[in-house]
Amino acid sequence: GEVLLVLARSEPEVTDGRGLSCLLVEKGPKVKVRRLEHKLGINGSPTCEIFFDHAPAKLIGQRQRGLITYVMSLMNGARLGIAAQSLGIGEAACRAARDYALTRKQFGVAIDQLPAVRDLLVDMSVDLQAARALTYHAAFCVDLERGLERRLEAKLDRDPEAARNVRNESRKYKNVNKILTPMAKYFASEMSMRVSNSAMAVLGGSGYMKDYPVERLVRDSRITTIYEGTSQLQVVAAIGGVMNGGLAEIVGEVLGARDWPAAVAPLAAQVREGLAALEAAVAYVKERPDSNTYRDLYARKLVDLAIDLLVGALFCGQAAAGERKLAVARRWIGERLPQVRALKERVCSGETLTLTDFEALAVQPSTAD
Repeated sequence: GEVLLVLARSEPEVTDGRGLSCLLVEKGPKVKVRRLEHKLGINGSPTCEIFFDHAPAKLIGQRQRGLITYVMSLMNGARLGIAAQSLGIGEAACRAARDYALTRKQFGVAIDQLPAVRDLLVDMSVDLQAARALTYHAAFCVDLERGLERRLEAKLDRDPEAARNVRNESRKYKNVNKILTPMAKYFASEMSMRVSNSAMAVLGGSGYMKDYPVERLVRDSRITTIYEGTSQLQVVAAIGGVMNGGLAEIVGEVLGARDWPAAVAPLAAQVREGLAALEAAVAYVKERPDSNTYRDLYARKLVDLAIDLLVGALFCGQAAAGERKLAVARRWIGERLPQVRALKERVCSGETLTLTDFEALAVQPSTAD
């Protein structure tokens, strides 16, 4: 490219993120590509190490606002972008596995007739549809936030009360998206790894060969859980919304006070029962004297529990519109509600062996005697 947007430390005395500024560096003799990285996957997108030899740069925006303001403002789009990439990988893996299972014969029948293979294919499909539902809902809410912000900037509402309502809605969706976008990125990227690995299981030895696309999908999926924030960082970003009740409110709004079709009503009731389990788990964590440490220890389980419920609520809404989605909702809720209860029991167990017995449980360092 002709220009680079660089995040660099402009304040040497400030060691945290507040010392970073956004700089524009133009192509020239002072900017060199030192080497191309040799990567596991996404080899169609070169990654390189760039060397700046006292290259001139122009400040973009204000000093010290590079990370905390400018980069963070891009996070919603970045998270959704990786979630969408993950959906593409998962879709390709599902299709490759389904097509192979339809044509590969074993014991005189196509392997998609074998119950174990069918179960694997169904799990892959439902997992993919869950990630798609969560990502689309997050994207919908981000669109609403941006639309409301533009409405405020354009000052379209002359009535003070109407303008106040729009401002409150904008703040609401800003808070909602702080929960939904890291959840979408986390769940969709982990889904792409699960589904591509399952596709390789369906193809067996053939999937391990470069003759089929599945080995590439397995490699490409791994990066989605890493860049634009690892899965662990997405959990850190989302856990606050789980603990403060924001996620429960989102699930409640998705379910609403609607009259569900007779076939869907029992499923919606199960999701509401799951919300009680989430609330109990959150209350237990808050009541502990070591609340912050314990929350960090069980953050991933709490976020997983919350995602299971939100996806269940989204599937209920889809099931009200069609028979095929009713089957998906039944499968998801039937599989995940027992997991919700198990996660709640685990969070409320009080077990902290990871912290108290780490050295005994973890692999010893290779340098240890």
